[in-house]
Amino acid sequence: MITDATIAVLDACNARCVMCDIWQHKDKNYMQPEEYRRLPSTLKHINITGGEAFMRKDLPELLWVVRETCPEARIIISTNGFQPRVVEKMIERMPKVAIRVSLDGVGSLHDEVRRIKDGYNKVLETIQILKTAGVKDLGIGATASKLNQHRLYEIKQLADRLGVQFTCTVVHNSDIYFGNHSEIEAEVPVVKPQLQKIRDSFLNSAKPKDWARGYFVDTLLDYLDKKPRPISCTAADNFFFLQSNGDVYPCNILNIKMGNIRQETIEQIFARHQKTRELCSKCNQCWMICTVIPILRKNPSKPLAWVTKNKLLYQIKKWTGKEETVLRPTTAEPRPDYNRLPESNKVKEELTEVEV
Repeated sequence: MITDATIAVLDACNARCVMCDIWQHKDKNYMQPEEYRRLPSTLKHINITGGEAFMRKDLPELLWVVRETCPEARIIISTNGFQPRVVEKMIERMPKVAIRVSLDGVGSLHDEVRRIKDGYNKVLETIQILKTAGVKDLGIGATASKLNQHRLYEIKQLADRLGVQFTCTVVHNSDIYFGNHSEIEAEVPVVKPQLQKIRDSFLNSAKPKDWARGYFVDTLLDYLDKKPRPISCTAADNFFFLQSNGDVYPCNILNIKMGNIRQETIEQIFARHQKTRELCSKCNQCWMICTVIPILRKNPSKPLAWVTKNKLLYQIKKWTGKEETVLRPTTAEPRPDYNRLPESNKVKEELTEVEV
């Protein structure tokens, strides 16, 4: 059964992230809200992304179509949080949603990664607006790169102080989505201790959901060490990636166009892609929340065994006083000079929305 999807509702973006080229995409043939009625009604988990989803003026209408088509789905919006006033205006018109706000550093470090002046403060303002609006399923998502690899744990600590959830990943390359930015991939010896601290903080939580996140981070460490996947990928089986023009891919990493939802149903597309499904089951090109979580839901035994073992070991480590030494951030990268960035890289004070 097809249960999970990541849906890019547009390519446009108002950020200029160092690890992503989506803002350079030119395709404007976006699906209209009513076309999303072609989604499988079996979907249980839908990640709405872009580009920047809140740049669509009709985003609330689009989400209501998705809600009516997939009544049992948990809908998660990924946003950069750079349009707090737009978010405030739209959130009250939307169905119940979860929201994950991207944050890649505390203070000016985030602005350097996203290349948006005052972006950090805009993110904090957006989070406060969402909390005031009553969004309960709210969190921060961080991407580790060479720029922030030494200060990743600070973002987790900030999320804890703000009382919101936290997830993290590392820079990934993709011909159809992020582009190729291997030159800024996190250096494993530097980022590994930071991820270990994040994993242990999840294990120290009283929330089972955090324990599962601890498993994800632990297996992310394995991915960085180029170890085999603990569980086969289920892309093109119970998961797919939908581009804003209707093109269907097994995920947002593999450049394998399977069809277009405007011309066929997802079920019809999947039915003639058995070989793609087999290829995905052997793939080890990513370890991201959007593609890993569907696997863990389908195969819960390994994460459950890991949690049982490591939660106990972590408690023993605490009792015996053998916790790892607290890391100190290395010298921060120099603050970017926004006046010397190209004009296209500067933040625009006016709110940018896209008519589709």
